Amino acid sequence: PDATAEEAAAMRAARDTIADGLEVFIIMAGLAIPVGVTIIGQGLILDEKKSGTLEWVLSKPASRTAVIASKLIANALGILVILVALQGVLAYLQLALKGTPPALLPFAGGMALVGLNALFYLALTVMLGVLFNGRGAVIGIAMLLIFGYQIFVGIAPWLLEVTPYGLVAQGPTQPLAVLLAEGQVLPSVTPIVATVVWIAAFVAVAIWRFRQQEF
Repeated sequence: PDATAEEAAAMRAARDTIADGLEVFIIMAGLAIPVGVTIIGQGLILDEKKSGTLEWVLSKPASRTAVIASKLIANALGILVILVALQGVLAYLQLALKGTPPALLPFAGGMALVGLNALFYLALTVMLGVLFNGRGAVIGIAMLLIFGYQIFVGIAPWLLEVTPYGLVAQGPTQPLAVLLAEGQVLPSVTPIVATVVWIAAFVAVAIWRFRQQEF
């Protein structure tokens, strides 16, 4: 009986460790990956503005919409594969070493929300690169949104429902990405829909403004 009780306690401790590790990983990924995305994305438009590459590209039969789309698609693929999928695989393997890992499909769903959060910041930085000519404004605004979430959510908790904060940021409840990765029922899909809308809006603004600029 004592051995059985000890085994049960050890199993509970292992489950708790895995659950805690999963939550920490997703929350940290939701913070660190956008920082990397911002660093990658800040120069996608600005550097080519300053070097004259955009002027040369636009002298060819290439539409301005295609230029923005190519920047977004190429970098989105790299970000989703290297920063999201690869890190997710490594995290899953580490969790598996601690015991029974979370179910694969729910975990993949949680990582998909981490990826959606990353795409939000990619679209944001590309839009800011079109709107501004200074690197400081582009990276400053994006970093303010990344690191200022506790202040913003503290002032207006409803931001968790209408921004990507609800996907990966710790609030009154667990982030949706954590809940999904654990196989739990999501209390709301509003943050997911809102993030998709924000991404579409950023892309639309970037294309609209880029079409008006002269190089």
